[in-house]
Amino acid sequence: MSLVGLRLAFERGVSVTVAPDLIIKVAPVPVLTVLKIVAYGDRPAERERDLADLAYIVTEYEPEDRFADDVIDLGMSYEEAGPFLLARTIAAMVNDAERAHVNRFARAASDEDDPSGTHAKFLASGPPSWRRNPDELTQCLRAFRRGFQ
Repeated sequence: MSLVGLRLAFERGVSVTVAPDLIIKVAPVPVLTVLKIVAYGDRPAERERDLADLAYIVTEYEPEDRFADDVIDLGMSYEEAGPFLLARTIAAMVNDAERAHVNRFARAASDEDDPSGTHAKFLASGPPSWRRNPDELTQCLRAFRRGFQ
């Protein structure tokens, strides 16, 4: 098991009061995304559930700045803004090792000929609209990669 990305959970965890005498730290969505990417990359055959979680995250992530001027100026569609801004947030917080994992995942998920079948598994585990129109996955991953640059 790789510990890459775990530092983010400690550094960026958000304190949540569960009970009057119990406060826990919770990893925010961008941190959770990195941790799931690393976990999947370590054992792709055993971690397909992480792909389903990642598909949900990239399609449902609701950033506060979805309608920011720079996003509008880039001509981002509503569907592209979430993955783009998620990736931009991740890019600003990762170190070199974490960046390598995210880049490797984004390449594999975008490559229909990836030897581990990441693209096909991601497509299958994502929303039904991806299977009806695989271009939606392509658009999502393109926005994510653009935000991560």
